Amino acid sequence: MTTRSCVAAALTFLLTTGYALELELNPVGDVWHRIGETLVLSCRAKNCASPSFRWQVGTDNPLAGTVSHGVSESTLTFAPVTVQNEHRYMCIAKCGAEEKEKIVTLHVYALSDALILETMGSLEVGRKGTVRCTVPSIYPVDVKVEWLNATTLLKEDTIYRHTEKEKAWNFTYELTPDLADSVQELTCRVHLFPDQRFMSEATEKFQVHYPPRMITVSPEPSFTVEEGQNVSLTCVGDGSPAASMTWRKLSAGNWSVLAEDEAVLHLSPALTEDAGIYRCEASNHLGQKTKEVEVHVQGRPRDITFSFTPSAVQEGDHVTVSYTTHSGSPAKLVLRGLTSSGWIDLDPENGTLTTSAVMVDDSGLINVQEKEPDIVKSPESPIGILEITCTGAVLGSGTMLLSTLHYIIRRSKLNKSYQIPEEIL
Repeated sequence: MTTRSCVAAALTFLLTTGYALELELNPVGDVWHRIGETLVLSCRAKNCASPSFRWQVGTDNPLAGTVSHGVSESTLTFAPVTVQNEHRYMCIAKCGAEEKEKIVTLHVYALSDALILETMGSLEVGRKGTVRCTVPSIYPVDVKVEWLNATTLLKEDTIYRHTEKEKAWNFTYELTPDLADSVQELTCRVHLFPDQRFMSEATEKFQVHYPPRMITVSPEPSFTVEEGQNVSLTCVGDGSPAASMTWRKLSAGNWSVLAEDEAVLHLSPALTEDAGIYRCEASNHLGQKTKEVEVHVQGRPRDITFSFTPSAVQEGDHVTVSYTTHSGSPAKLVLRGLTSSGWIDLDPENGTLTTSAVMVDDSGLINVQEKEPDIVKSPESPIGILEITCTGAVLGSGTMLLSTLHYIIRRSKLNKSYQIPEEIL
């Protein structure tokens, strides 16, 4: 009798509706959903005026979601989805004696959209360095990690790690930059298994550090200038991090510091004592590179000095005349002596001239005159004269710069010695 009743109920249902019960579950099958987002499972019955619904989880765990029933639809909502919601769910609908079910398997995942790429320490030329890729939130750790330089694949890893909750995870890549790398561009790309549609990536440009390798010094207007001009020396060097510039000048065998942390050295105005050898030092924490240049400052000869030996000359003595001058560039010194026919050039050696024995009746290059006897001379009146002129010359911009000193040596008749006063013309 029971079998006959069920068949009669089914016939009655078919006669009433004309269709068998249909059930739709959305989504259905294997579903991946991001942790933290909202998921709604919708179960709808067709061909039934008043269906009934119930939800079951494939384990002994509670549904952990919110169930809501409508006239022909029931929903199970997770707001938000958590790791604990990763189960197999079944929607069961009943219409009269007929019952249908649909199953969905929920897989949850976490994968941050923004990855963090950073170096562990600095990247230095010729030294092994490490770049770290951090995923702030990931679940599960079943991933493929790719490291790329532009479109070139550098390294690929497949990683499986058991975790019970979402967490941060780090992946690393080791590299040794060479001199051709001033900037290293890297991409970290993370794919989740088994569905690699879920992917995040980050690209960063990393500065590769190296000591200064090249350095140049440029003058404005040039390395050779006239005294009084403004001169600028500009030092340019590479290196990463950027090199710091230090200026030094060679003085008495030592390098004295002129300026620190300055790429441009100003000589305003340039003086003759500014001539010399300058050094620019470009340095960072990895090393140093230097460049030396020479600056020439052309100036009028000055500070011409004479010295006589002996200072008091007796008749018959040899007289030695030494002379020097100061100039920003090598000066030509011309020593002249006065003769009866005028001034003539003498021939000194290395800035020194030694005369023959001076006599009262000397003539020629050295003019020694004794006054007539009938002329009364005071003890200090001179009776012998030695006149010497030194002229310094230097060429600058097509102009001859001259400086002249004129010395007269007079001999006293009384003591037969020569006094050497200085007269500068």
